[in-house]
Amino acid sequence: MTNAKARRRARAAIVEFGLRMQVERLGYWTSGNLSMRVPGDPDLIVVSPSAKPWDLVEPEDVPLVRLDGTVLQGVGRPTSELPLHTRLYQRRPGIAAVVHVHSPAAMAMAALDWTLPPFLTGLVEATGGAVACAPYARPGSPELADAVAGALEGRGACFLRHHGLLAVGATLPRAFQAAAVTEGAADAYLRARALGSVKDLDPAEVAWIAGAWEAQWTGEETGARG
Repeated sequence: MTNAKARRRARAAIVEFGLRMQVERLGYWTSGNLSMRVPGDPDLIVVSPSAKPWDLVEPEDVPLVRLDGTVLQGVGRPTSELPLHTRLYQRRPGIAAVVHVHSPAAMAMAALDWTLPPFLTGLVEATGGAVACAPYARPGSPELADAVAGALEGRGACFLRHHGLLAVGATLPRAFQAAAVTEGAADAYLRARALGSVKDLDPAEVAWIAGAWEAQWTGEETGARG
């Protein structure tokens, strides 16, 4: 694939998954942002444009940005969370996509400073285990990338205190899966907690199921379990 073709496909993918973010109620109006590395050029990313409703975003609106923050192409301005995205890519070469959403159950978990335990098989497959809440850092600040480092260690998602949800993956579909499944699991957990205690999966089962999540980073992924 030529570099120009890879860039076009990456920008189109941002629009596709931005619309999915709205359809799956992971964000409202212009909230939330996502990015991915351009295949074949790991120092180049495409990132969602700032303050534009997703049903109005076209591929040419999507900014093309170097990891140092230099904007190379795109009608729109990059998301205000650009420092979070670029720093995550700089620190973790294996990450190929970042999805940040403001979805209802995730925001509730972030407000409560709760950890989502590994109580559902699908959650573990999507994120690798429990989803922790990172300490607060100001939105749009470089410090936000520092704040999430611990909570994202060995996991595909974390909550952002007083903010929302952050997910990463070896591909954009995998990062989006982590965000969407975490939102659904958080909703189920909050409903279940209102009725009583919630038991975690057995640790041995968590470790086995998490293998499906870990496989994306090694290129050994063969498909979902079950």
